[in-house]
Amino acid sequence: MRGTERRTLPGTDIALSRLGIGGGSLANARGEEMVRAVADAAWDAGLRHFDTAAFHAAGQSERRLGDALAARPRDEFVLSTKVGRFIRPDGREGFDCTASGTEAAIGTALERLRMGGSRSSSSMT
Repeated sequence: MRGTERRTLPGTDIALSRLGIGGGSLANARGEEMVRAVADAAWDAGLRHFDTAAFHAAGQSERRLGDALAARPRDEFVLSTKVGRFIRPDGREGFDCTASGTEAAIGTALERLRMGGSRSSSSMT
């Protein structure tokens, strides 16, 4: 198996590398420059799937990964995040899987990821 080999997700036109990189561990990297360095190395190795979540490091994972990918051609990578679990402003964990909660989570994730305000511009899982 080659990690850079692209596969299309069944029933979609989304093609992503078989191997991806998770933003959760990147959130604990030493600063934004380290996250950027890891993302750049993954890109240079041919990886095109990046995954994160709002819950990872209270949103820092999405922010840092979004910053690291902001200059990359948007149609050349798949970026996924999650909805339903989040950190409240008071620091407590929250859950909201309602339609309105999901819409709100997608909107705030797109902001943190620096991917604009359209869901069609990102792959959300």
